[in-house]
Amino acid sequence: MFFAFATTLLFASSAVLAQKSQRAVGPARANLGRLGLGLLFLGAWAYTFGQGHGGPAIGIFLLSGLAGMGIGDLAYFSALPFLGARLTTTMNQCLSVPVAIAVEWFWLGTRLDAVQFACIGVILGGIVVALVPTRKDPPKVQVRPIGIVLGLVAALGQGIGAVLSRHGFE
Repeated sequence: MFFAFATTLLFASSAVLAQKSQRAVGPARANLGRLGLGLLFLGAWAYTFGQGHGGPAIGIFLLSGLAGMGIGDLAYFSALPFLGARLTTTMNQCLSVPVAIAVEWFWLGTRLDAVQFACIGVILGGIVVALVPTRKDPPKVQVRPIGIVLGLVAALGQGIGAVLSRHGFE
């Protein structure tokens, strides 16, 4: 229970901290700093509990990191000033799943049944309803088209990176 709570807390705070850091030093530097820390901690974990930088799937994992953490996260950090933390995170997390489903379907042959697609539709529909601005709750930031494009690139990077890492584990 503790780890589930800690994960939820860290995940929720990551968007706010990402927005603050990108405002302070810019999207590229903020993402580079985050990637550097990630490399340090994941490298320590890999050399302590894993095989280090060896293994048969190292190429796939490097591509996964380039797609998800490199391109996807750089686009995510760049979208923050145009969409705000709430919309950028929601867009990234919700659209990366359909991207991953499509990539897995085309590349790995993974199939979902009708019930799974219905559940995905219900979840995405609920998110759309929750995010539609009203007169009582107008958008907190001015949404710009470049933010939408960057958010889509972020979701593409995250979805493709997730499929590549899943393939690497096989």
